[in-house]
Amino acid sequence: MTDKAETLVIRDVAQLRVLSSSVRFIAFEELFALQRPMTPTQLAVFTRVSPSSMSYHLRELERVGLVRRAEPGPDARERRWEAPAHVYDIVLSAFDDPAGRVALVDTYLSPLRSRVLGTLERRAEEGRAGDDTEMALGMGRLRLTRDEQRALRAEVAAVWQRFEQVSREHEGPGTDLRTVHYVWSLLGDP
Repeated sequence: MTDKAETLVIRDVAQLRVLSSSVRFIAFEELFALQRPMTPTQLAVFTRVSPSSMSYHLRELERVGLVRRAEPGPDARERRWEAPAHVYDIVLSAFDDPAGRVALVDTYLSPLRSRVLGTLERRAEEGRAGDDTEMALGMGRLRLTRDEQRALRAEVAAVWQRFEQVSREHEGPGTDLRTVHYVWSLLGDP
C-alpha cells in the first residue's frame, strides 16, 4: 500500500453527500482517529449496524476516495479498510445546497454532542466536576482584528498539528493512552 498523504481535503460535493450519512461519517472518523486498518465488523461496533451493512457503507466511502482498502490481515476472509491520509479537512462551503450543508453540519456535530453529554453524565454519576485533563465544552468571545484572527487560527492549527504528530507516534495500545476528540471554531460576527 502506498504511503498516506498528510491531509485529505474534502471539498467535492459527491464526497460531502456520502459523508452526510451518520453511519459513514462515524466509520470515516474512526479510521482517521485510530490510524490503523479495521474490518467492517470492528467498525460496526461504533455505529450499531451489521457488518454487511458496514461493508456497503465502506464501499460507498471508497467510491469517492474517502477510505481505501488496506493490506489483508491475519484473517483474509474479512476485508480491512484504512484512512488514506493522517488527517482530513472538510470544506463546508463547497456544499451549495443550504439544507444539505445543515444536514452535514448536524452529522458532523452529532458525535461531538454525544461525547459531551456522555462526559457530563459520567461526571455527574461519579460526583465530580471533572479532572484537569478534560474540557467538555469551552466557549468564549474575543475582539480581534482580521490579522489577529489569522494569527490565532495559525497558532491553534500549529498546536493541533503538533499533537496529531505526537498521537501518530504512539505505537499500539498503551496503558495510559486514551482517545480524545477535539473541535474548535473561530467564527466572526458579520
